[in-house]
Amino acid sequence: MGAGWRRFSEKTKQDWRLTLNQNFDATKNSRNVAMLADAADFAEHLRHCEREIQSVKGATEGLLATTRAVLSADLPRVFEEDDNGVVKPVEVPLHLTKIGGAFSSEELMSVSREMGKKIDAEVLGPLSRWEKAYEAVQTRMRRLEGVRLEVDSRRRTVVDLRHAIDAKRSKPQTPKLEFQTEQLIKKMQHKENKLASAKQSYAEQESLVNQQLAQLIRDAVWLKSYLAAVMRLSQEAFQLSHVALGPPQGPAQSAAMAQENMPGMSVPSTPEHGTAGLIQAARGQGLDMPIPVGMDGMPAKQGLRRLTSTNSGSGKIATAPAPGVAPYGSQPSSPAPPVYSQFPEVPKHPIHRRNDSRGQERYPMPGVAQF
Repeated sequence: MGAGWRRFSEKTKQDWRLTLNQNFDATKNSRNVAMLADAADFAEHLRHCEREIQSVKGATEGLLATTRAVLSADLPRVFEEDDNGVVKPVEVPLHLTKIGGAFSSEELMSVSREMGKKIDAEVLGPLSRWEKAYEAVQTRMRRLEGVRLEVDSRRRTVVDLRHAIDAKRSKPQTPKLEFQTEQLIKKMQHKENKLASAKQSYAEQESLVNQQLAQLIRDAVWLKSYLAAVMRLSQEAFQLSHVALGPPQGPAQSAAMAQENMPGMSVPSTPEHGTAGLIQAARGQGLDMPIPVGMDGMPAKQGLRRLTSTNSGSGKIATAPAPGVAPYGSQPSSPAPPVYSQFPEVPKHPIHRRNDSRGQERYPMPGVAQF
């Protein structure tokens, strides 16, 4: 009987209970089966983490490459028309001609390359080696299962030969019967030798698979460290990229343009600057606040009014009303008009009214004098 057929027939007997010997106990491989099942669950988690790490790596490299390309592009320009009708761009400093200003393009690419190499070497490489070791254990496990089936099949053969020998010995002995019994004994001895060899091979392979599975399970505890390494490398890459970008140019430029167009307004260079101004005023320092607008939609008084907190310990800001403006909390005589303090004066347009058949105003405008 060939080894392949022996294993197939034995697997069928064990799966479908197709045997007359119901007391036959199959060879156990329980510990390796249980360990391999747990390793399979962990391998699924590891593959998921590996896919996400690849996504983070690709997204970071793509972000840095896109940032480099975008910051190297030209800024939009402001054009003016002279008296002759010629349109020319307004001259700006050299560092304001590019979106990125003075940034290190090569440093961004270097950071991207170094981060990719480190993630491959320190994270993805070990994870890939674990997966290859797991695949090797799976292959050995399949071979071990084949050897186990062969051992059980040979055990059945030896048991059947012993029963046949006992049956012949129980009969009256004749020269022919004795010869047949002797041939069965020789055959059984030959099968027992093969069974012993198969058992030894199975024991060695079972021990090897168990050791490899145990090593894989012990190495699984390092997955958390690899995930932490990805976060650390990403953090370092973003920190170095932030340094390579240099100082921001946009907020300062916006503040300069705002001061040029609206000399009466104070524009903070950064959001933090505006917050710091509130904190300083709460501590008793000066705070620039715009004058409330009038009914025509323009500031009631050009410039800013300097307010100073009188109670620095309470953390409250003094809010003295501007001349001609009702204090905060009082009821205004008419609804507040739209605020246009940040735009040039808007020309007034005629108000479109819709009259009913009696000539009366159907949709009056609250707070606006009727013509």
